[in-house]
Amino acid sequence: MCVRLNCGVFDVAGCHCRRFPIRDNTIFFDHGIEIPVKMMIGVIGTCPAESCDTQSPGEHGGNLDINELGIGSTIYLPVSVPGTRLAIGDCHAVQGDGETAICAMEVSAAVTVRATVLKDAQASMLLSLVGNLRISQVVNPKKGCIMEFPKKYLSAAIDKKKTGTTQKCMQVC
Repeated sequence: MCVRLNCGVFDVAGCHCRRFPIRDNTIFFDHGIEIPVKMMIGVIGTCPAESCDTQSPGEHGGNLDINELGIGSTIYLPVSVPGTRLAIGDCHAVQGDGETAICAMEVSAAVTVRATVLKDAQASMLLSLVGNLRISQVVNPKKGCIMEFPKKYLSAAIDKKKTGTTQKCMQVC
């Protein structure tokens, strides 16, 4: 874990790098503090229509630093180019939302994903009713926001679309 001058949201004097031991899904921090491991992916995204670096969050994903993007989570990203080109990296053993000191507990990881294409998706009305918008990261020049919503609503809409009973006013797949 490294923190450095003029990075993140805290005033840090100089550069400080530390290693903390991880055993039995526990990080052993200073002063006897034990932090449970909660693996997550810092960078995940599809190829955007226009080029950008992986540090920039955007509609395509990118450096999102959302601590809920871990084991068993679901993320919906747009497909902007043929073939999508999904990129994943920057895995962390644990991180508070936003990676506010510019670095989390960086670790190597093997990641297994399942990608599914949802065609003709339009969910703005549903998100306006059951979604929660919040800030996810503040350390990059572009700040990140995420929209969370109960997956049960999307699952119900997809099932109805498959059987041909989706209501026109909802237009959700």
